[in-house]
Amino acid sequence: MEIDGKAAALARSVEALISADVNARGSRQLVVPGDLLLAAQALLAAGSVAIVTGFFIAAAGAPETDGPPGALILARALVRLGKPVVLVTDAWCRPVFAHPALARWTRDVPVMEVAPRLEDGWCARHRITHLVSIERPGRAADGHYYSAGGLVLDPYVEPFDTWFLQRRPGLVTIGVGDGGNEIGMGKVLPAVRQHVPAGERIGCVVPTDRLVVAGTSNWGAYGLVAVLSYLTGADLLHTPAEELELVAATAAAGAVDGLSGRPEATVDSQPPEVLEDIVRALHEELAAAARRVS
Repeated sequence: MEIDGKAAALARSVEALISADVNARGSRQLVVPGDLLLAAQALLAAGSVAIVTGFFIAAAGAPETDGPPGALILARALVRLGKPVVLVTDAWCRPVFAHPALARWTRDVPVMEVAPRLEDGWCARHRITHLVSIERPGRAADGHYYSAGGLVLDPYVEPFDTWFLQRRPGLVTIGVGDGGNEIGMGKVLPAVRQHVPAGERIGCVVPTDRLVVAGTSNWGAYGLVAVLSYLTGADLLHTPAEELELVAATAAAGAVDGLSGRPEATVDSQPPEVLEDIVRALHEELAAAARRVS
């Protein structure tokens, strides 16, 4: 169908934009062509969505700014589409979401702290049909969880990847990541081992049905929202100004830049102007696609 071709063209443009390899981690080489569009289409068919996020930086004693903003923007978009959504994290990352600085962003999205080791069958009990991971550690071949630099993170990781491995019938899984060590990267493990620094050691073996790879994981989530906006005709994507506000609020809530380890309003060392530009560029892609349709 003609509209499908136009949607695919928009998704390809968005995919190219968000997968810019800004930190030379090989992210561009991990992209699965077409999965961005297929992930967005899957979410449109969702009955109930759980979004798992939170990557704890042990050296800084805080979660990073990559992940929570993307999860909140995607959750907000799905709520606007009438989808039941819950955001799930662990005890190490929960304080950021509970902080008053993020109250505006969590107001309409329930946030749950879950310990998968103690809550087997959580997705089934909550009737989750679609499970999304955004910047969440996934186990490597040796069973350990690693930082991008190869540090073992096991004491600070609840095994949410177990949910993705259980493959409950009817459960659709989506992974969003940027560095090869996140849930979902098992789908492209050979590419992780070939293109990502320390990929042999840190590469996650846990696959997802659909995988969205971006320069930062937040951008992957924003890309999903941009495609959802196009598919539904709804204005779901946040503004550049909201991007700056949200990242600053995440930092004020206690999160740190995942690369620098500092409590600042940056994401993977990308400064505010770059973060703003990505969101602006996504809006421009949507506007251009609308003109082509008309």
